[in-house]
Amino acid sequence: MLTRRPMISLPQKKHIQGGHDGRSHDRDDGQEQEQEPSEDGGRSTSRSTSEDEGRTHRRKSPPMTGPTRWFDASGRLPGWLPDPVRPWVALTSSMTCALRQRVGDALQLKVLRDETGAFLPDEALALGTGKLGGHVREVVLGDGQRPWVAARTVYTRYLLGQRHSLSRLGSRPLGELLFARGSARWTRRECTTIRRDAALQALVRRATGCTHEACWARRTVFIHEGHRLLVTEIFMPAMWRRRWQLR
Repeated sequence: MLTRRPMISLPQKKHIQGGHDGRSHDRDDGQEQEQEPSEDGGRSTSRSTSEDEGRTHRRKSPPMTGPTRWFDASGRLPGWLPDPVRPWVALTSSMTCALRQRVGDALQLKVLRDETGAFLPDEALALGTGKLGGHVREVVLGDGQRPWVAARTVYTRYLLGQRHSLSRLGSRPLGELLFARGSARWTRRECTTIRRDAALQALVRRATGCTHEACWARRTVFIHEGHRLLVTEIFMPAMWRRRWQLR
């Protein structure tokens, strides 16, 4: 006597649009998601396709020794940037205006330095100039008690020699000049971690009175009236810990 075997339904495959590599993959329903190795080489984490789509590409964190290494931030941001800092690094409007929208008249600008000075070696390279010095302007933005952003702007003395608008900036934010027409022209944007031994920690100490273990920063090469300016903005812990939401 023959016995009828029960029918077994096989799981159907779903066609899923690919993640980082842009390729498509087939996955069985009910099976576990593919395990991807983490960058530390030991642990692996489960990552869904929806999380993969649009996820910022991963890169190793900047080295903690040796010269400061800057990473491209003109498009997708490096994965090691903390979430609270990412919107500020990607900000395309004026930093001063963005802060003023959150604190209003409490925002204060203090000029720390506005004089002839030496460029850092990587600043000269970023500007594309063989000159080792020019004009250095350093300011701090905060509420008078807590510094939020320390900024350093460097450019050649030629801009001042031509009675340029920069020479009449005074205590006005640079953003008011660069974004006077609603948008500014820039050609290069990078980000990094300012380590404890980095040269830019000198600006952090002037802004906060102490050295911080690590701060995140971005720098942008702006084109103003046909000339290049390099603006470096360092985000102080008192700022990114507030987790302001950019609109």
